[in-house]
Amino acid sequence: VSRETFVREFSYKGYHDLRIQLLGSYQPFNAALAIEAIDALRDRGWQISEEAMRRGLMNTRWPGRFEVVAQAPTFIIDGSHNPQGAQTLLESLQSNFPDQRPVFIVGVLKDKDYQALLEPLVPWGAAFVVVEPPTKRALPVSDLARAIHSQAPQARLHEAHGFPEAVAQACELAGKEGLVCAFGSLYSIASLKAAVAAQTQPVA
Repeated sequence: VSRETFVREFSYKGYHDLRIQLLGSYQPFNAALAIEAIDALRDRGWQISEEAMRRGLMNTRWPGRFEVVAQAPTFIIDGSHNPQGAQTLLESLQSNFPDQRPVFIVGVLKDKDYQALLEPLVPWGAAFVVVEPPTKRALPVSDLARAIHSQAPQARLHEAHGFPEAVAQACELAGKEGLVCAFGSLYSIASLKAAVAAQTQPVA
């Protein structure tokens, strides 16, 4: 599977069949803003071809923002760490994977409103693997597990000691055809990517 598998198509103004590899539900709006900027530059004399615009949209990357980093299972990393980000993450999951409930890897900071962060996503999870981000500000896994359990007493919960263990547990729970989504802290992205790269088949 290549990155071409994970492509969103949309139309805007007179432009049809525009393609981006940013799958977040909000990304077509961001792309439309970029198109407006290009049109404004053209009005000021800049020579920007439609081909260059399309190529730029297609090649744009945003690490850690609903980023598909592996397959078998499909593995998404998202830096959502506040309630608004969690709601947007849920919308992106429901839009792109409407028939799949993800196994969530969650690690949060103790000074964040993690109860509100969890609220939209907990009902959507097939299971949860909790882990501590690599910072002194991390919420202990026992506290995070209790927070999830308080919102969903029947949730399948697993505590991991480090990101390699969290990734291994989540991938086993999801299975090759499943979906894993890691969220909760920007501090976790580098550690997650390293663990995913060591254990899964990356998206080419």
